Amino acid sequence: MAQEKKSLRFWSRSQKSSPITRTLIMGIVFMVVVFGVGMAYLGFIEDSLWKNTVDDVLEITDQSAHAFEVYLEKDLKKLDILVSVLEPISSEDTSAIINHCAYFNKAQNVYGVINLNTGYLYTGTETEGIKLPEATIEAYRNFPDRGVREPYKGDYTGLDMIGYYQRIDFADGVPAMVYESAPVSRISQEFTMSFYDDSGFSYIVNSNGDVLVRPDGRYSNDVQSNIIEAVQKGDNSNESIASLAASLTEGKSGVVRMELDDRPCVMAFVPIANADGWSMVSVIPDAVIMEQGNNIIGTSSLVLLLVVAVIGSMAFLGYAASRFNRSIKAQSAETQAREELFSALASTTDEIFLMLSTDPLRVDYVSPNVDKLLAISPEEVREDCSVLDLEGDVEPLDSQLLRQGHTVVREGERSNRATGERRWFTDSVYDIEINGERRCMAVLSDRTRERHNEEVLRDALSVAEVANDSKSTFLSNVSHDIRTPMNAIVGLTTLLQRDADNPELVREHTRKISASSQHMLGLLNDVLDMSKIESGKTTLNLSEFDLSELAEEVVTIVRPQAKAKDQHFTVNVVGVRDDLVVGDKLRINQILINILTNAVKYTPQGGTIAFELRQKPSLNQNFVHLQFSVADNGMGMSPEFLETLFDPFTREENSVTNRIQGTGLGLAITKNLVELMGGAISVESELGKGSTFVVNLELKAAEQRDNAEFFKSLGIGSALIVDDDRSICAEVMATMANTGVEMQFALDGATAVTMAADAQRAGEGFGLVILDWKMPGMDGAQTARAIRAVVPENVPIMVLTAFDRADAEEACEGMGVDGFLQKPFFLSSLTLLLEELYLKKDREPAQPVALEGRHFLAAEDNELSASILEELLSMEGATVELASNGQEAVEKFEASQPGTFDAILMDVQMPLMDGYEATRAIRASSHPEAAKIPIIAMTANAFVDDVADALEAGMDMHMAKPVDISTLGSVLSEAEAKRAAVQEDV
Repeated sequence: MAQEKKSLRFWSRSQKSSPITRTLIMGIVFMVVVFGVGMAYLGFIEDSLWKNTVDDVLEITDQSAHAFEVYLEKDLKKLDILVSVLEPISSEDTSAIINHCAYFNKAQNVYGVINLNTGYLYTGTETEGIKLPEATIEAYRNFPDRGVREPYKGDYTGLDMIGYYQRIDFADGVPAMVYESAPVSRISQEFTMSFYDDSGFSYIVNSNGDVLVRPDGRYSNDVQSNIIEAVQKGDNSNESIASLAASLTEGKSGVVRMELDDRPCVMAFVPIANADGWSMVSVIPDAVIMEQGNNIIGTSSLVLLLVVAVIGSMAFLGYAASRFNRSIKAQSAETQAREELFSALASTTDEIFLMLSTDPLRVDYVSPNVDKLLAISPEEVREDCSVLDLEGDVEPLDSQLLRQGHTVVREGERSNRATGERRWFTDSVYDIEINGERRCMAVLSDRTRERHNEEVLRDALSVAEVANDSKSTFLSNVSHDIRTPMNAIVGLTTLLQRDADNPELVREHTRKISASSQHMLGLLNDVLDMSKIESGKTTLNLSEFDLSELAEEVVTIVRPQAKAKDQHFTVNVVGVRDDLVVGDKLRINQILINILTNAVKYTPQGGTIAFELRQKPSLNQNFVHLQFSVADNGMGMSPEFLETLFDPFTREENSVTNRIQGTGLGLAITKNLVELMGGAISVESELGKGSTFVVNLELKAAEQRDNAEFFKSLGIGSALIVDDDRSICAEVMATMANTGVEMQFALDGATAVTMAADAQRAGEGFGLVILDWKMPGMDGAQTARAIRAVVPENVPIMVLTAFDRADAEEACEGMGVDGFLQKPFFLSSLTLLLEELYLKKDREPAQPVALEGRHFLAAEDNELSASILEELLSMEGATVELASNGQEAVEKFEASQPGTFDAILMDVQMPLMDGYEATRAIRASSHPEAAKIPIIAMTANAFVDDVADALEAGMDMHMAKPVDISTLGSVLSEAEAKRAAVQEDV
């Protein structure tokens, strides 16, 4: 009796697995899935719209800042021209100084020269010098050598002026300051500072937030004088204001959300590179950003609710029908329920059915499949139903609870006694009435498979959420630079219409439009090239290249970035004996710059970055095994993140990296390119200590030059290498090992001078001297001067430096140095420098042919593009006959007399017949000039594959749209030379 009173733990869904029940379950599951996917989709749309637009603002600001830098650089270059004119003049020749300044003066732009010894100012507006106060002169003496002044009140104009200055020495050694001043209003008038249909606008501020240049017109007073003070008036946290102020002070880029003028706004800021402490700040209201997005999200939400409502209604009807079915069957006779219903179900399902009497608690029926599912016999269950209790801490059901007539639901695990396999069950106990007698029916449903499927779905949902977050991160960080030059073009065309009667301004506007168009074309090429990488359609462009050029290009790009963060950037080359290799230089360059710029980004101020290129033994003598390594002592990466480091859209998440801009695609693309080249990339990293990336590539060896014969032909049989770093001396000597040149080294300048003098006295003087520039004690310049005094003039002295070459050239001027080499040392760099020194090769490019008097046939289906081309050629004195498609171009050429056309400009994508077909038709025609007339592709298809397709079709050259008319002469000259070479071969 005590055993009969032990608890049961049951949970039941239904009496019978019916089509209605399955339909209900499917409907509910489908409704949940649709709702979940719909909500995820709405969230994705909202995040994407917001983040894309916010990123647009940052990119617009970045490109505006770059354009402003170019704007400043243009004026600085004008100042450079004036400086170059003034330097050869004596300071006493004041009339020449005044005349030169007057020549450069333009409108309100004033050029002047201040004699820092006498304190006199000379401008082109006055015929005599003006004596300046001593305090003013002293201020100019303390200016840096070159720069841009913050706006100030002009002494004579009374206007806010911006100044450019540069210190010079006159021919007689007198120091002076050359300056240019221009009204700040010119910037506001000529430089576009609004966007988003005049809903967004930009300011130029200094590191304190003071507004230096503001938009022209109705936006000029939105911020009175200081951007920090303006945001302090809004409902903004002190922390966010302090962060904005710190970013401006430190010259950082970023985006913040602030309240400005009682409106929530997005504020983007980017430093101006060539104006120390200046930044471009752009502001756009939140409402403008999300105006279109709210309409899309609202419509999508309504559709989603309607779909879920329909599915819910269908599920409810199915469920109601199922319940009604069960209530009808519950009224069947006890015998029918036991013998027919339960037994039939038990034989076809994984559900255990029981019929229970509640007073006293008794098992009247148990389906025989309990033995199959749990290895428990039906007799054991009848004797003690507690053997079916759920495992774990599930509260049991006792007979008292069953007598209260509740529907009881429980879930948990049970184990098969024979196999030990654990299965998940859901148990349900229902009150039913059979022939007027109250009973309980229990259904123990094996839901192991369903639970597994739910876990799989949850895991899949988790993965999808991670992927969605990664995509959102990518969308918030990826570049959208294209709108910036487009905005510039739109603004400049407006100015062009306004200033149509002013030829000088028209030329200036068209020059800027041309520059913006070229910039936009470059951006489009970059974006399209990136899409090819992501779609797996990237191909390699193999060509012969020099490792020294590769290293120099990479170091030239990375060194200024490292220098900006005061990082110690070292470059080392070990064991490179084969300088010339065959590979895709552009892609290798992209791989190395990706890794090195990451190292710069994630290495703190003052950190160390080491770049090494090492040649290792190759299993194939026709290939060169190159190992590139980049090591830093930056923040490092956690072991968990290393597992997903090369996956797309992944970035280490912490308080430091979250402040660093990035898409999470760089290393994924890098790995893709390395593997495309048949190479391998690996990384070792420890959190807080730094990272080391290693890239191994096998590149085909190009034919190496006979270096021994080269040095022999120059009469160089011995050489001296001088460097305070013994490892560099050893590496240079190892690199020169097979040249036939006997190498010696010295670790300081004094020793080197002694060795050179002793060898010269013994009649065994060195034929070449290579000096490090920065050495303790006697530096490279002093050593060169001392060695030059004891060796003949025909012995070349080369300076090897890891620092800025221009600084080295300036320090070594007049010291007897013949040339300069950039570290790391490459043999090919040395031989090239010696060739230039000894052989004086003419490296001038071929002169472009004049377009004047030329007559072209142009195939262009776009009327606007055709009209622009015709006008551009007309400006150069050339004429053109237009064809609107390829077929018409073929017909006009075949109908022309020989000599009618000098060349054919061929678009590619045209109706009726494209440019490729038209070119083939022309080359195959019977016209006397069919084989020799130059045909130049003129198309927006600008990839390497497109160039190859054009040449394969029979064209001679390829020009990417928009066509730069200034380069057409050079292209035509090269095309004519190519076509002439083809005719000679025939």
